[in-house]
Amino acid sequence: MPAALAEVGFIDSAEDMNRFDAAKAAQAIARGICKHTGIAYKQAVTVSTFTAPAITGLMLDIGSKDLATGAKYTASPLQR
Repeated sequence: MPAALAEVGFIDSAEDMNRFDAAKAAQAIARGICKHTGIAYKQAVTVSTFTAPAITGLMLDIGSKDLATGAKYTASPLQR
């Protein structure tokens, strides 16, 4: 199956993040794929912004290790 990796920005500051528009980038990628493949582009329906539910009742034991960027940790039910 053909595939492509699109890197649409390098965000390493608040100024860069303020310029980034994910929806605009996604639309540009979709238009480019459609143009390349000869498929007519159809505007996507706008979906409301998703808000993740609050997570409560979990505890992360950080006493035994240093936290590192990109590392995976296990959360366990909070003992009452």
